[in-house]
Amino acid sequence: MQPPSVTALQIDSRQPIDPEGYTGFVDGSIIKPSNPDDPLLKTRERCDDMVVSWIHVQLCKPFNNAYEVWNELRGRLAEQNRPRIFRLKRALANLSQGNDLVIIYDWKLKLIWDELALHYAIP
Repeated sequence: MQPPSVTALQIDSRQPIDPEGYTGFVDGSIIKPSNPDDPLLKTRERCDDMVVSWIHVQLCKPFNNAYEVWNELRGRLAEQNRPRIFRLKRALANLSQGNDLVIIYDWKLKLIWDELALHYAIP
């Protein structure tokens, strides 16, 4: 399952939110009162919690066990890390010793390898 795009989420989520007038919580136009004694603070917090709950329900699906949760998380993280993995592979391919001492070159090489290993370490 891929997370929905922001645009799709905006289109899908505005329908249930707009009739109640809660869009301001999503777009940031309703801000939290700075005065802790403001009589609207509690109401605002309850409304914000409700909107967060609606969005959470839209984004989450039920899992039966830890394995399913981990696979979902792994898929999301893998999608987000692809550009970083590409940059690391490119840095590895372009790395050369040049005028560096062997120990400096080896250190740079190990840094890239170690970070790549972190991205592939997810079982």
